[in-house]
Amino acid sequence: MKTTLKTLKCIFNFNPVVKAVSEGLKYEHFKGSLTTYSNLMLMTLVMWSTFWCEIIPKLVEDFDSDNSETLKFNFSGMPYEKYCKEFDKFDMEIEDLVGASQAERMKNDALRILYPMD
Repeated sequence: MKTTLKTLKCIFNFNPVVKAVSEGLKYEHFKGSLTTYSNLMLMTLVMWSTFWCEIIPKLVEDFDSDNSETLKFNFSGMPYEKYCKEFDKFDMEIEDLVGASQAERMKNDALRILYPMD
């Protein structure tokens, strides 16, 4: 878990999209511009989205199987659900850029790196 936290800290500090959304910018500010970002930036964006929108709900469910109320919190001044919806838009644009199978591989790699099962 320590490696995961270091990775997330690096993503937050160095990925300009993650940082900007966490400071209040919306997807619309970046729409269509992801082609200008490196593959590394796109991968870290997928990792951030995967962590917050797929791993966090799994972790919360481990503590509370009825997590619908538990997931009602704000992140960076934005309701959690809305935060994930913003990142879903980025995920869709990345999928359009790299193709569905590559986007799926990126997400699977993110899960493997951030939420190792062994």
